[in-house]
Amino acid sequence: MKNKKIGLSLLLSCLCLLFIINVSVLAEEDVVVNLQIDNPIMTVNGVNTEIDEGTYAEPSKMKLAVWLDQWLRDYIGNVKGSTVKSYQDHVRINIKPYIGEVPLSKLTTAMVQNMYNELLREKGLSPKTIKNVHGVLHRALDQAMMMTLSQEITSR
Repeated sequence: MKNKKIGLSLLLSCLCLLFIINVSVLAEEDVVVNLQIDNPIMTVNGVNTEIDEGTYAEPSKMKLAVWLDQWLRDYIGNVKGSTVKSYQDHVRINIKPYIGEVPLSKLTTAMVQNMYNELLREKGLSPKTIKNVHGVLHRALDQAMMMTLSQEITSR
C-alpha cells in the first residue's frame, strides 16, 4: 500500500515537472508542455469526513474519469459558475475521451503528452486551449496527490 502511495506521489511529481504550462508548437503539429514546480497552496476539504464515513476510495485504484467526476463535484472550491462550466467542459470533451479510462496508478506523462498532441492535431485546439486543459488536469491531479498524502499522515 505504501509503495502505491509513493508511486502515485512520484508520478504526480513527474507530471508537475513535465507540465507547468509552457506550451509551444513545434513543426506546426506537436505541442510540447514543459512544467516547472510551483508551490500551490492546496486545501484538502472533506477528506477526513470521507475516511471516517467509509466513502473514501484510494485514488490510485480509481480510473481518472471517476476521480475527475469526484474532483469536479467535491473539490474545485469556491470558483465562479463560468469557471466550473469550463472545467466540466474540458473534463468531458478534452480529457475523458483520451485518458479517462486509465487508472490513476497507471497514468504516465507520455499518455498525457499524447493526449495534448492529439488535441492539437485531431481536434485543432489552440495551444492556449491545451494550456487550459492542462491547468484543469494539473489541479485535479494535485488534489489526488494531496489526498493520498493526507491519508498517509492520518493513518500514522
